Amino acid sequence: MLVNKKLILCYIVAVSIFLNAMKLSEIPQLNKLENYNEIKNVEVERVVDYDNYDRNGKYVYVHGETIPFSGVAIKRNKSNIIGLYFYENGKAEGPAYVYYPNGKFNFDRFYKDDITQTSVEYRQNGTKFRTYKAVDGLNGIRTVYYENGKDIKTVLEVTQDYSQQGMINYILNGKLKVYNKQGQLQGIFNFKNNSMAGLSQEIYYPNGKVKYYAIAKDNNQKNPTFTQKAISYYDNGQEKENCDEVDSGMWMCKKYDKNGKFKGEVQKGGQPIETSNFWANFFMGVLNILFQ
Repeated sequence: MLVNKKLILCYIVAVSIFLNAMKLSEIPQLNKLENYNEIKNVEVERVVDYDNYDRNGKYVYVHGETIPFSGVAIKRNKSNIIGLYFYENGKAEGPAYVYYPNGKFNFDRFYKDDITQTSVEYRQNGTKFRTYKAVDGLNGIRTVYYENGKDIKTVLEVTQDYSQQGMINYILNGKLKVYNKQGQLQGIFNFKNNSMAGLSQEIYYPNGKVKYYAIAKDNNQKNPTFTQKAISYYDNGQEKENCDEVDSGMWMCKKYDKNGKFKGEVQKGGQPIETSNFWANFFMGVLNILFQ
């Protein structure tokens, strides 16, 4: 008898949810949103306040309920809608829209089975700031744009991290490509689990030729040091110095002129090439905006 009562209760809840299905256009203040015309006729099973649900394990539930939530959660700042989050059976499914108080897009994402598939973030002036596109599971490509929202500043290979509840972190896993405003490649940096240690790093001339190639000794991104191999090049692609680490902090460097003629071999202590100005002035600035 107890089992039957539970089944009846679930049925009543399911029927009531179906009967309460509504169009988004019925939500007050929705017409102030930038994409109102696109979403006004969308029907949802249920609408709840953003502060009235929690994630318990893998699923989202409305406070006091035991059935995973399906519908849309609305986040407000005073009377303004600043977020619409869609769920199906307790998981993020479909779009999630976040707005500035004036109704313009802050960002929009698209989820499949709780995992972000695409994401576009916007500056307050409406220009595109950052995008994400899934490639394989949690792995994807994140792109950062200059202030005009068109020219690409950085392209990163990343892995999504959902270990912090309510947050998506992006772990650098692969190549990070940096471009100037003219679209010229400035550097390719390699990462594994947010670390550049033991991986090759390259800086480029404006003409696309490699200027420096080196293997990072550790993950000191502000003032990198190198290990094993470090090469500097002329702007015509010819090697200038080719250095091998023969002992800890001790390098033997073969020197060449711009035509490839061997000039001799020298021993160097410390670091054989100097790239700290690039890191300090540009590279770290790129990293700062990626994860703010």
